[in-house]
Amino acid sequence: MIKIFYECSSLVSIDLSNFDTSSVINMEYMFYGCSILQTLTLSSNFVTSKVMNMSHMFYGCTKLQSIDLSYFDTQLVNNMEYMFYGCSELKTLTLSSNFVTSSVTDMNHMFYECSKLQSIDLSNFNTQLVTDMEYIFYECSKLQSIDLSNFVTSSVINMEYMFYGCTRLLTLTLSSNFITLKVENMNHMFYDCSSLQSLDLSNFNTSLVKNMEYMFYECSALQSIDLSIFNTSKVENMGYMFYGCSQIQSLDLQNFNTPLLKNS
Repeated sequence: MIKIFYECSSLVSIDLSNFDTSSVINMEYMFYGCSILQTLTLSSNFVTSKVMNMSHMFYGCTKLQSIDLSYFDTQLVNNMEYMFYGCSELKTLTLSSNFVTSSVTDMNHMFYECSKLQSIDLSNFNTQLVTDMEYIFYECSKLQSIDLSNFVTSSVINMEYMFYGCTRLLTLTLSSNFITLKVENMNHMFYDCSSLQSLDLSNFNTSLVKNMEYMFYECSALQSIDLSIFNTSKVENMGYMFYGCSQIQSLDLQNFNTPLLKNS
């Protein structure tokens, strides 16, 4: 079903309640660019247990206010990049315990500009194979809380722009499983998270990170941040790293090692 409704930009409603998709392997770009789609009706016949690719599936569905994926079984899906990209009116996203991500390797731009989404349950996400999380929550400006305590990020290489523009984010929950040992890029990671007052990065291993520019740019409510374990020996760029962090009263950068720094 790849690109089956690709850029059907005049469709307001799609009823797939009679679709039997039990043999479908590929759903990438399925509703891509359905820019005025307001109603999408799926049923228990919309079976996804054999699907391996859902990248760009709802890309640019800018008028959809709710998406119910409670019937989705995603155990074989390996690609979810750009899946809800630009779903700027999306207020409700319903996922079930069968929305499994244990086979997924790419989640970049997954919720990019889902700017009306107020909450999201990621408790069933298994991210141990994911290598790319860049832009995943970019401009999710209504989210007040993101709980990533179940995220295992030991394979992730790229985290740039990860929480960029999450302007109302008050609570970001990370755990010891949020491993950054392989990450090479963290630029713009918390850019304009202007409501965050605290940020626990005590488990961050930044020994391979090359770029930290704009990392905490305009985190204007941030009062304290412990960077004592940060290893910056590979970092080449720190430009604007703490720009606009107007509430931070002290920063301990004694362990910052910057032999490769070119832009600060």
